[in-house]
Formats: sequence, C-alpha cells, structure tokens
Amino acid sequence: MGKRSHTATPRKPHTPRMRRKTYTPSRLPQRKSLRLAEFDYTEPQSYFVTIVARDRRCVFGRVEHGQVVLSPAGKTLAREWRALSHRFGVEIEPFVVMPNHVHGLVSTWEAVDPPALGRIIGAFKSITAREYRTGASAGRWLAMPGGLWQRGYFDHVVRDETDAARIIDYINANPANWVTDPDNPDSPDRTSDDNRLWPKKSAGRHKTFPRVRRRP
Repeated sequence: MGKRSHTATPRKPHTPRMRRKTYTPSRLPQRKSLRLAEFDYTEPQSYFVTIVARDRRCVFGRVEHGQVVLSPAGKTLAREWRALSHRFGVEIEPFVVMPNHVHGLVSTWEAVDPPALGRIIGAFKSITAREYRTGASAGRWLAMPGGLWQRGYFDHVVRDETDAARIIDYINANPANWVTDPDNPDSPDRTSDDNRLWPKKSAGRHKTFPRVRRRP
C-alpha cells in the first residue's frame, strides 16, 4: 500500500493586534521609547512638553503658598519660552516654569511653515543653557556641571479637546501640587525614575496621559 501524499496548507501570516495603551504615571515608557510610529512631527499639531533640569536641581525658583517665585534664571526661562512664539510663529500658552522643570503646551497650527517640535525645543534648550552658563560664569547663578538640562525632553501629542483641557488643567495646577510632585526633592513621592513626571493626583482628580515619550 503506497504512502498517502499530503499537501501542506499554507499558513496565513500572523498579524499582531494593536491595542491602545494608556499609561498612568507609574507605567510611563522608559528612555528607550522612540517616536510614535509613522507620526509626522512637522505637521501642525499641539504637544504637551516637559523639560527637566539636570539632576532636578531647583535653580529656577521656589514655590510659596502654591505660587511660583522665580529666580533670575527662572525669569530668563520664562522670557525665552515666550520668545518662541515670535521666533517660530507658534502658540506657547499655557506654560509654567517650576523650580526644576518647565511644562508647556506648544501648538503649531498657526505657523506659516510649521517647524518640527524638536527644532523648537532644541532652540529653547540651547539658548537658555547658553544664558545660564553666562550667569554662572559671572558668579550670579549656581554652577551646573554637565550642563543646565537633562538629556532630551518629554512630549505628549494632544489627542482632542478633552485631552487638551486635562493638560491645561494640569499645567495651571502644577504650582499648587508642588508639595506632592515627584520632581520636588522634598516630596514624599520623590522618585529616581525620571520618566515619572506627573503626581498621582492633580486638582483632586486622577490624571492619565497616553503615550508620553522621551525625545533623545
């Protein structure tokens, strides 16, 4: 009796199912995270941006009674952040300079030739770092070995009006929440994880921000 021949049925290629992820502050992606796949960061868009001082040194001011009191260096940061509007033709409100970091909403919708987000933030970091070095060299400001800023920056692509409202709420409430902010060296929630940039609660509500990414 001869052997029966079998014709193998070709398998369909496996296509992984994509699931939308929402990260709570404790689940934010690590440094190795890359840009959103196939997203054009030169297209008109709104971004929630966070830039952190190296080693989280509180050189930009202090918080008193829920209000930020800026140091001369902090005032320089605020001035240069506002200047981005004229330099690049973008909207940069609202924003807040905290003792050791900056939060801001950057919108490129009105720009005639929308610049890439990296170009905007790169210019801000470069200009402010240079001005800070000048002040530190003159003995006016605390020296920052290794530079003023932590490497890269964090951004979140604003999804819709609800997302934007939540972010604006968070930025405005940031000074009042400084006492529990993980970036506050005196906070009981202090953490060494430099991806955790948002406290668990803000303005009395739980906050989650999807897909927060760190840019190299």
